[in-house]
Amino acid sequence: MHGDHFCFPETLRSRYPMTPDGAPPMPNDWPYPDLWVTMAAQAAVTSRLRLVAGIYTMATRHPIVTAKATGTLALLSGNRAIIGVAPGWMRGQCT
Repeated sequence: MHGDHFCFPETLRSRYPMTPDGAPPMPNDWPYPDLWVTMAAQAAVTSRLRLVAGIYTMATRHPIVTAKATGTLALLSGNRAIIGVAPGWMRGQCT
């Protein structure tokens, strides 16, 4: 499963909602490779793996570009992609 971060600030102003202390489990210096490129690379070398985007922050992308990327991944992977869309948890920090 992949996460999607358009950016990840050095200092967080938002609590991560999935941990008791509000600290995210991922480091802020993680490279966060592009979701679509990563899943396309996985699709190219696998035939059964489901390609999952846990949360895709749609509001940070143009919907036509997202539709093209999603459709291309579906075509290349034999419809093995699963995309969860949500606004994300870093309110107002990556705009």
